This record gives sequence, structure tokens and C-alpha cells, in this order.
Amino acid sequence: MKTIIIGGGLAGLTAAADLVDAGADVLVLEKRPVLGGKVSSWLDGEGYPVESGLHIFFGCYRELLAMLKRVDAYKHVLLKRHTINVARRGGSSRSSTSLMSPRLSTALWPSQATTCLPGTKS
Repeated sequence: MKTIIIGGGLAGLTAAADLVDAGADVLVLEKRPVLGGKVSSWLDGEGYPVESGLHIFFGCYRELLAMLKRVDAYKHVLLKRHTINVARRGGSSRSSTSLMSPRLSTALWPSQATTCLPGTKS
């Protein structure tokens, strides 16, 4: 089965991976030079990372973490300890227990992203 997916965001890439696993020949079309949509990042002309949306996510995002592992992108995730401050009535606050949350360690380039999905074409 030949399939075209329009949009290389998280949903499009997940659909592509599912279809490839089912034996389909998949072509992903994306108008931007990077894949990932709101979870994409890249290096600007001066080498600084640019994030288009989701720059941090929590360990409770199990499906996202599973997908990153599935396409061999989890190796780009770093765990970072965060403290969440909770405001209380009257203006006092307290810090909660620090949480570990992953973040992308490096920008994922289109060539890396497409090679993560065997059977897809860039």
C-alpha cells in the first residue's frame, strides 16, 4: 500500500511509523525544512538552538516518550531536575518535590528524523 501523509508534525510522523510497521510504503510531505511540528527544534545560523513549541515535557507523557524510543530519538533526551513553586492564598508559596523531566539535548535535523523512520522518504 502506498500512502502519502501531509504534515510532518508529531501526529503525521506517528501515523507514518504505524503505517510503515504495517508494511506500507509511506511518503511524508512537510512544507518546513524540519520535521516535528510543535516538537521540532533546530540550530539557527549562529549555532543557537531554536524550539518551535514544546521545549520540555514530563515523564508522565508516556506515549511521547514511547514514540521517541520507538524511532530511536530518545538518545537525544536529557533529564533535568525541576522545582515547581505552588502559590497559596495569602501570597505564601512552597516548593514541591523536585521532578525529573526530559528535554531534547540537541536539535533534530530533517536527515536525522527521516532516518529514524525506516521506510519513509524525505
